[in-house]
Amino acid sequence: MTRTNPYALPGAKDIFDHLRRGYHLSINDGPMYHNLRANLEKYEQWFAALGLELQEHPEGFYYLRGTGTLSKTAQQLGLFMLILIDSLANQPVEIEKRLLEEAFVPDSLPHLRRDRYAQYMKSVGVETDDDLLRVINTLQRLGFAVREADDSFRFRPPVYRFLDLCLEQSDGPTAGGVL
Repeated sequence: MTRTNPYALPGAKDIFDHLRRGYHLSINDGPMYHNLRANLEKYEQWFAALGLELQEHPEGFYYLRGTGTLSKTAQQLGLFMLILIDSLANQPVEIEKRLLEEAFVPDSLPHLRRDRYAQYMKSVGVETDDDLLRVINTLQRLGFAVREADDSFRFRPPVYRFLDLCLEQSDGPTAGGVL
């Protein structure tokens, strides 16, 4: 196997810096995404040589596969999404369509407004509106969401990672409801 010179790969520094922080590169990321996609095999080899596994999701975004236990931040993000998806499941519009087409306003989210959800969020250290905003900001920082000018936010294609997890959970013994 020939070693890939990472300095010869277009955008290598930015791509590596983003992915190693847990960022999910999607088409919305312009040149970084296109450089990775155009040189996918070389990037896969480079990351493999570093002991990292580059993943391509069927919905067209890229991330590094993690190993080990979930960090507190990952637990917060996962629970945030499970609660949002659970609350959307009780409404007539398809969840996937809502997640990818709607803007969400932090003040109208159910996470701290419904007792059951608030208790779940408290268990991962999210108790205030400021804590909830930090979770949303982390979703943005990792490429799952983008903030709008009016302080609402929209999800980007990497939200499919959370949808996949919810689908995996719904196939289990408590199918029919996430939480």
